[in-house]
Amino acid sequence: MNPFRNAKIVLLLIGIVVALLVPIPLLNAQRYAAYSAALQAIGVLFALILAGMALNSDRHDKRVDRVLLLHSELVNGDTQAARIRLIDHLRRWGEGQQVRMVTRDELLNTPGLSSYQDGCRFNPTQDANNVLRFFERANAAVKWSSVYEPLFHRLIIRHARWWDAALQESPETWAGRDALSELTAWGLAYEARHPDLAYLASWQANRDRDFGRVRPAGYAG
Repeated sequence: MNPFRNAKIVLLLIGIVVALLVPIPLLNAQRYAAYSAALQAIGVLFALILAGMALNSDRHDKRVDRVLLLHSELVNGDTQAARIRLIDHLRRWGEGQQVRMVTRDELLNTPGLSSYQDGCRFNPTQDANNVLRFFERANAAVKWSSVYEPLFHRLIIRHARWWDAALQESPETWAGRDALSELTAWGLAYEARHPDLAYLASWQANRDRDFGRVRPAGYAG
């Protein structure tokens, strides 16, 4: 539990005790009983207010923790390894310094593009699916309002916007691609509501460097 919250509860209890004891010499029994009852009612009200504040704080902390766990999953372990392999692969296949944008069919069937060099036991399609499965989970979290949106946008949506450009939609079914599209659309809507976010310009510059002037569907900027 938050130590600051504990301190507030302790101070409230001390204040109630002091308020009950100090007036004893000044009030007769009948007036003190009425005073005590009123004070107790106020104490209950404050206790309820503090309980509500504690509940809201706990909910906020849990939503923040979910964002941090998602971000940790993205930048560590299997998902991170898949991202790095696929990013390096698509850079090698890009023109100049840009990243190659691909569809599922291209990753599956284009000679060279469909496999990694040096006998790697993974392949680009597997890694793309790994990345898309992460964004399925992230999209579900934001749809169920279980994340702290400002932090979620800052830590997750930059990656979603990048992969939305790299892994292109196509007529063939690609499990998880719809979730990435939904997540990108959510990010765009959030940006429309918060157009002054300082980091958006650097995000755009990064995508322009990697892909050129790509604009996702629904982009109004």
